[in-house]
Amino acid sequence: MKNIGKVKSVDELRELGDLSTLVDILEKDIDPLRVNVSSYDDLFSVVLKLRRNWLPYIKGPFVSKRHEYIYYLTRLEGKQRNIALGITDRLYEDKSAAKRWFRKIANQVHPDKGGDETAFIVAKKIYEVMIEN
Repeated sequence: MKNIGKVKSVDELRELGDLSTLVDILEKDIDPLRVNVSSYDDLFSVVLKLRRNWLPYIKGPFVSKRHEYIYYLTRLEGKQRNIALGITDRLYEDKSAAKRWFRKIANQVHPDKGGDETAFIVAKKIYEVMIEN
């Protein structure tokens, strides 16, 4: 059976089975917590909330995109960092693409938005190198 935590719509939940069976399966995953829902829509909203807040339901090793970018910017270097951050030769050739890349990253790691100052400084230095030509 497909993992309930990976469904993308209410319709996918319906395809998985009846509501009470799905609630039982979900409650086994999140034991000792209990789910009190009366519709597939309610169950889907619970699944979405779990994806945001329940570590086993979060995709990948990072709890958020912000934490992922901060890790890449502060812990990785060189080619490995560039691959993780999606830095390509195109960003060095196209200033508008570089600007979009920087805004996306800066929005996540800016210290005034709950990010990390060191990560923001590293991102800014990378961006400055991209646009210096």
